[in-house]
Amino acid sequence: MSDSARVEPLNPDPEAGNAQAEASQSDQQCLPKTLSSTKRHCCLALPVPLWLLYTVLAVALFFVIRALFYWIMISSGINAYAPTISILGYTSWAGQWKTGGEKLKSAKLQLTTSTDIKDEGVKTALLNLGPDSPTTDTEKVESFIQENKIDVVTFGMSEGKISPLLQLYEKGWPLSAPLTNQGMSNEADLLRVVDKDNFQQTLKDSGLETYTIPSYKAASLVSCKEVPAPESDSSVPERCQTDQDQVAKEGAVFPLFVKPIQGMGGTSHAYLYKKVDTPEALAEFFNTPIESGGGGFKFILPSDFTVQEWVTSKYEDSFHFLYSEEHGGFLHLKITRDEYTTDDAVAHHNPKRTRKTLERDSVPPEMIANFGKLLRNVHYRGIGCFDMKYRNSDLSKPMVMEMNPRVCGSMPHFRDYGVWMRAWTRLYVVKE
Repeated sequence: MSDSARVEPLNPDPEAGNAQAEASQSDQQCLPKTLSSTKRHCCLALPVPLWLLYTVLAVALFFVIRALFYWIMISSGINAYAPTISILGYTSWAGQWKTGGEKLKSAKLQLTTSTDIKDEGVKTALLNLGPDSPTTDTEKVESFIQENKIDVVTFGMSEGKISPLLQLYEKGWPLSAPLTNQGMSNEADLLRVVDKDNFQQTLKDSGLETYTIPSYKAASLVSCKEVPAPESDSSVPERCQTDQDQVAKEGAVFPLFVKPIQGMGGTSHAYLYKKVDTPEALAEFFNTPIESGGGGFKFILPSDFTVQEWVTSKYEDSFHFLYSEEHGGFLHLKITRDEYTTDDAVAHHNPKRTRKTLERDSVPPEMIANFGKLLRNVHYRGIGCFDMKYRNSDLSKPMVMEMNPRVCGSMPHFRDYGVWMRAWTRLYVVKE
């Protein structure tokens, strides 16, 4: 404080003033020469050098930060001294290059994917791993696993890779690191949940018929004929026609929703998802070529698509879970809920929305019990999510569109994503 700003007492005490002056003079005498010109320094009679004091403070700060780190690890359910689990993934997946990777590291998980492998021979062998892999390829991957102490192999978010890996698993898994097979033994187990037509039947078989959405094979509603390969994205009206007699026979009611029968999620495949309001619009969907890469174009095939009744809803949820009946059922679960500005939005077209997360205690117990029943019925043991809407935006009437038996797109954004992933790998690896 400057002298001009100092508040003087109304009746100054001369003796007090003299005492203050003497104290000030004493302070000046005890300051080191290097500091005597700086009046803001406090005078401390230190028996040790300043550098030693700073060293002690730095060490103390280190131990405080270290203790805080261990507290965070322990409070998140991960033992501070837990060993690192090494994961070999087919490819890196959405969200990993943002915050997901750091969350895995904090959970003591080391993820290696094909993009990290420098040896082109090993990389190619991993990317092509499947039932037809030659022994030389599986040996290359096995050598990499041994050299890098890999604990578990996974497809991660690559839904298209699950089938070939399960086919290889059915023949006899040739690698020393186990596969995150989600409790499935073969491709038939996979088709019960990943094929969108079969999944609706799986819901019924599990006693969840009220959760089902009327579905139809696109190839039964639309007939197409051979035409020359397209040279542009211009529609070819004479290629496909909607069979209106078959539509009436199956009881399909427009509007309908067309989407791939397996996989192909995300906004990058938005052109494969469409609400169609008329039979003509359904035929037009298959008459319009799409890019095939390299500047070319191709037609899409009705046999690769399913058609579902359109569910009018401004809410769309993903029920995320990690499940293992032998470990008590749901190890983790939460819902991400998107609320759209309209009730006819298609999620893959990235419409305006607000998102919130419902933790376990906010999820209806009946819904948890019902999904647990389905997962037990198909002997599922792993990670995944159910995508659903609510008829006429009524949150008491869930309609399940599909199940994704893999790491789901929202998961890397979870605060506790690392905890989920570690718990998933520990279903297959004992390393604590």
